[in-house]
Amino acid sequence: MPERDGGKKPAPTPAKGGPQADAPADWDDDLPEYDGPQKRVRKTPLHRPISTAASERARANFDKVRPDLAKRVGVPAGGQVHHAIELQVLDRYPGTFAEAELNGLANMRGVPPELEKRAQLHQSKIREVWNRYYRGLDAERLKAGTAAYNAMVRNYLSNGRNEIDYVLGQFFSEEGAGRGGAFR
Repeated sequence: MPERDGGKKPAPTPAKGGPQADAPADWDDDLPEYDGPQKRVRKTPLHRPISTAASERARANFDKVRPDLAKRVGVPAGGQVHHAIELQVLDRYPGTFAEAELNGLANMRGVPPELEKRAQLHQSKIREVWNRYYRGLDAERLKAGTAAYNAMVRNYLSNGRNEIDYVLGQFFSEEGAGRGGAFR
């Protein structure tokens, strides 16, 4: 085997006809390895609503009908009923959605019990997607309360719901029970 650097390292053998075929044997000696800090990029904090009264009221009303909704979306014991578009949008984007709409059956998804009660789907993956969508809306800086703003927010959040349904919907109880199309 050919050697380089005074016999210290074996030379790489480029693949015939590959991108390195015409490269000199020591082509990578000038590329330094990165050994700097491995920092996580800090995400922009989410905008906090002034009040949470609307979502708290909606949650109290939801809690009254949750057992019936759990049956209707096929949530087994230990599972969770998930709002496809979250109740907190009532506080974040007032006037964009109605409480009845968010607490309605069409907005419900069933999350079966997860292994070791870890709630990775409901409390983690879905949360990551929604936080990305909320940051996107927060960056828009549009004037709240206008018809154009409400339409844009509804469309944007509907796209978030559709993404979650598409990417994670296979784990919802509606899919397992053969009712996946019922909520679309």
